[in-house]
Amino acid sequence: MRILVGYATGYGSTRSYAEVIGEELRQAGHETIVLEARQSRDIKDYDFVIIGGSIRAGNWLGPARNLARRAVELKKAHAIFFCCLSARSDEGKKTVVEDYFERVKGKVPGISPLEVGVFPGIANYEQYRFPVKQIMVGEGKDHGVDTSKNQDYRKLDDAREWARELNRLL
Repeated sequence: MRILVGYATGYGSTRSYAEVIGEELRQAGHETIVLEARQSRDIKDYDFVIIGGSIRAGNWLGPARNLARRAVELKKAHAIFFCCLSARSDEGKKTVVEDYFERVKGKVPGISPLEVGVFPGIANYEQYRFPVKQIMVGEGKDHGVDTSKNQDYRKLDDAREWARELNRLL
């Protein structure tokens, strides 16, 4: 099966998940290409499309939404994943699915992913630009996080397991 893993990332966390998902699917025998969503314009030759994107200010990044729209328009089977600091806990993951995925459904009519993955990212306090930095530092301090340095919450093994489960469904 020819699979595209398209991703939209703000600071690199989503890319790292896309890469391990792609690696896992390649090991399962699929021809898998990992590309930034902006570079994933022509998707007609793929059998399956996985779309990953970071959440910013409660919204899935635009390039991820645009890729999802193309997948829906071309009636491509697809899965999606979100990368969000809220996903550090089970409750946070539930919120991502209930709130953010519902917003995506409103902005991408017809989206019906085979699977939805939710993974935590890196808090890049050292790299954020204003006003993102101001918002993220405030949020971090509210949750007792040391915002003087980056915090890596990624769970790449969870993404590998998600890819293995997805492979079983394909």
